[in-house]
Amino acid sequence: MVIKVPYVTAVTTLFSFGLIFGFGHLRDYFRAVLRFFFFAAGDDSPAGTNSKGYAPICEGPEDFYFRRFYRRMQDCFGRPIAGKPDAWFDVVERYSNDSNKTLHRTKNISKCLNLGSYNYLGFAAADEYCTPQVIESLKKYSASTCSVRVDGGNTKLHVELEELVARFVGKPAAILFGMGYVTNSAIIPALVEKGSLIISDSLNHNSIVNGSRGSGATVRVFQHNNPAHLEEVLREQIAGGQPRTHRPWKKIIVIVEGIYSMEGELCKLPEIIAVCKKYKAYTYLDEAHSIGAVGKSGRGVCELLGVDPADVDIMMGTFTKSFGSCGGYIAASKEIIDHLKHICPAHIYATSMSPPAVQQAISAIKVILGEDGSNRGAKKLSQIRENSNFFRSELQKMGFEVLGDNDSPVMPIMIYNPAKIPAFSRECLRQNVAVVTVAFPAVPLLLARARICISASHSREDLIKGLEVISKVGDLVGIKYFPVEHEKTTSVEKLKKLQSAAAVAAAMSSRLQSINQQQKQAASKRRSASSSSSSALHQTLALDPQLPSAATVPYVTAVTTLFSFGLIFGFGHLRDYFRAVLRFFFFAAGGDSPAGTNPKGYAPICVGAEDFYIRRFFRRIQDCFGRPIAGKPDAWFDVVERYSNDSNKTLHRTERTSKCLNLASFNYLGFAAADEYCTPRVIQSLKKYSASTCSSRVDGGNTLLHLELEELVAKFVRKPAAILLAMGYATNSAIIPALIGKGGLIISDALNHNSIASGARASGATIRVFQHNNPAHLEKLLREQIASGQPRTHRAWKKILVIVEGIYSMEGELCKLPEIISVCKKYKAYTYMDEAHSIGAVGKTGRGVCELLGVDTADVDIMMGTLSKSFGSSGGYIAASKEIIQHLKLTCPSHIYGTSMSPPAVQQVISAMKVILGEDGTDRGAKKIAQIRDNSNFFRSELQKMGFEVLGDNDSPVMPFMVYNPAKMPAFSRECLRQNVAVVPVGFPATPLLLGRIRICISASHSREDLIKGLEVISNVGDLVGIKYLSAEQEETTSVEKPKKLQ
Repeated sequence: MVIKVPYVTAVTTLFSFGLIFGFGHLRDYFRAVLRFFFFAAGDDSPAGTNSKGYAPICEGPEDFYFRRFYRRMQDCFGRPIAGKPDAWFDVVERYSNDSNKTLHRTKNISKCLNLGSYNYLGFAAADEYCTPQVIESLKKYSASTCSVRVDGGNTKLHVELEELVARFVGKPAAILFGMGYVTNSAIIPALVEKGSLIISDSLNHNSIVNGSRGSGATVRVFQHNNPAHLEEVLREQIAGGQPRTHRPWKKIIVIVEGIYSMEGELCKLPEIIAVCKKYKAYTYLDEAHSIGAVGKSGRGVCELLGVDPADVDIMMGTFTKSFGSCGGYIAASKEIIDHLKHICPAHIYATSMSPPAVQQAISAIKVILGEDGSNRGAKKLSQIRENSNFFRSELQKMGFEVLGDNDSPVMPIMIYNPAKIPAFSRECLRQNVAVVTVAFPAVPLLLARARICISASHSREDLIKGLEVISKVGDLVGIKYFPVEHEKTTSVEKLKKLQSAAAVAAAMSSRLQSINQQQKQAASKRRSASSSSSSALHQTLALDPQLPSAATVPYVTAVTTLFSFGLIFGFGHLRDYFRAVLRFFFFAAGGDSPAGTNPKGYAPICVGAEDFYIRRFFRRIQDCFGRPIAGKPDAWFDVVERYSNDSNKTLHRTERTSKCLNLASFNYLGFAAADEYCTPRVIQSLKKYSASTCSSRVDGGNTLLHLELEELVAKFVRKPAAILLAMGYATNSAIIPALIGKGGLIISDALNHNSIASGARASGATIRVFQHNNPAHLEKLLREQIASGQPRTHRAWKKILVIVEGIYSMEGELCKLPEIISVCKKYKAYTYMDEAHSIGAVGKTGRGVCELLGVDTADVDIMMGTLSKSFGSSGGYIAASKEIIQHLKLTCPSHIYGTSMSPPAVQQVISAMKVILGEDGTDRGAKKIAQIRDNSNFFRSELQKMGFEVLGDNDSPVMPFMVYNPAKMPAFSRECLRQNVAVVPVGFPATPLLLGRIRICISASHSREDLIKGLEVISNVGDLVGIKYLSAEQEETTSVEKPKKLQ
């Protein structure tokens, strides 16, 4: 079934696309002919080719589409903004001298009505209650925690927001994430796995699609918002069971959205929940666009449609829309949230939410709940409801084809014709109304639209102004596909007409979406194959002679470590066995259900080896992780004391804090503390731009700050161009699939970060692993893979990508970059280097391992880095050639769909980089870099002298020393904390099971006295626990007296 549009519209739309693609292919054909006869040397290489003779990075249908279609209208996307996303905002004017291929900014600014941002309740503007509290949190906690939640990034604000979110949405518990897009893409793989079934709405968001693909589960799609078809799919899949084996599914999860972001349509939640209950399927609800925006008290579609939140098993939402902040959350049962906190990579490895962003969300929710002492929250909710329904009604009366339902603040207007997309956008902008046009790949190729987003901050005069302009431009462009409704038309008739049009549109979109299902099934098979390859990451540990293993440590240590784990796992399995026996004989009704089971009779969410490890091992030591922090991550910080009354299963906070030496955070240059240059500028940016852009970079989230930082990053790392992403973890996990896909080869270091492993698995490329930091084995692997080609077909690889890290985060070891680059050049493989822990921290001017090891940055094709460590902020970047960066800006989902970096976080990086470069007028940057180098080398040298087995290289601020024994990790951590030194123990799954360690991170903000204090405590505790596995250097003084002598 197709959307019923006028015949002429359908014909002209198809004809327009036919012309564009036909002439585009002709131009490419004649270009290839001319190049063959006249430019054989490659003087006129087409877009996407590489003059070095490498396989092209940018190729395929997407590259053709962007070169021949998108560039014609790219001025309609990513317009630079010079202020906060309020009802009216300042848009920077641009021009092009090369047929829209390159856009140049001018000094001219137009004040436009903002109908494009997701600032639904107006909190992204200056707010009398929120803004002062956010500024105060910035002063108290800084712009970044410079750490993950399980290390030193768990502030009291994060804990408060989790509790507040759970209370707000009506669920027992919640977990936070630093980026809304990642909340879906990282959580879904943590909930389901191979042997499970995901049933997804055909129009679900791209983040849900990517999360489903990355999970390894079987994915099936039901027709958009069609409970009857959902029931049909469930019945068929339950009857058929798992592919090939036909075993019952481990678990089934149905994923829907509260308000569909491209349709503005409300989910038929009551009917879908009824179907899920009938077939014992879990319900996962994405409320990114509905939480805070609909419902009497802003609690989303559950409140609006009268659904009990207890009937929705997993509730997801973002803070980037209604709350004017950044990040996302998952709300569910305490068991599920506890499970996610222990196994979700984006929680374990990613830097936690920026404290000012956390405070913004807390303050906004309190205003909505009326806890600010006013009724402004209720007024905002009433205002957005009235504004949305008024605007929708008027658009329908004018004859526009408007999708969606009443109460929804999202209202798409269908455009269809490719020539009308830029025409509508440009003409609206000329009349000072900024709208968002949506085209492929965000929607199917033939279903382009303009998407209007309404805010509570819009006055009635604003809306009337917008309607007048849209009506005039609609007449001019010719997109009023429906006849103008007369006033005598009843509201019931109008609603039926709207529902009919929306249903037809949905059916067409569903059919277009279903075409990709065979490709998804093939992708899941590829993931199964690649996952077996990626498992070699841990297996290689036994092959690399440079890594610590049971064979290289004293015999007694190896035996006691294995014996300790044997006791833990042996008695753990015995306890589970006897528990099952007792339950079978005495508690058949489930009154004593074990961890992970569901009293409703559903398949358990929390099962498997990870669940056993968490219950029987991690809970014994969980007090050593996620310690709440009550201040900024400076050289010394305040740690909140906790206690447990149930054998460490539940931890309770006290009002007492301990001032501890911070040897845990990644605050390498000390910028995460109050800084005389950075902090005032960050506060000023917060006042000017607010805490969030409430939009993606391609819509209304591309501020002048973002553009300035991209240019500054490119200059700093000495690459032609750069792209920003809002989360460091997502920079790897989202960029790698945008660079390489099926038919490509990824060769990854055995000890690369989890974000790299996740991105490689999601790409669909073949994955091979080389022994850690071993260029000889890399060359052997490249030679073998190039000789054999792709699996089964033996065709040549489309492209080859070698991925390494500058400083390995769990080893503190520098990459052997010169040798690896030499191998990559020899075999024409691209080099991708992750500089998360090295950029800013090493090198004479802080430019990372390239500067430290004397490597030309031009020899590294793709350079990745995070901004959450040396620069005291959040987010990440990719720096590469202009062609690669342009390709990523047009194809990377987390750039297209994810909300852009928080403006204060952007300003923090800009200011920190300027200090490092000396552009603040001082030499403080040079002193910081010299200080961290001196501190790191001094601390490493003294640890080695004491007899600790320290990993890594000189100049690296990351220095792990081995613990091995599972009983010694918590003992060491607790005793250090008791003596006011905070360290991070690292165990499984961050490291292999038998290779537990303590990871020390050094900062330029540490004084020599701080380091001596830390060495003294570590030495004392090391003697007490017994982890000095190497012989101490012979001196007249003992290891205990040595720090005193140093002082």
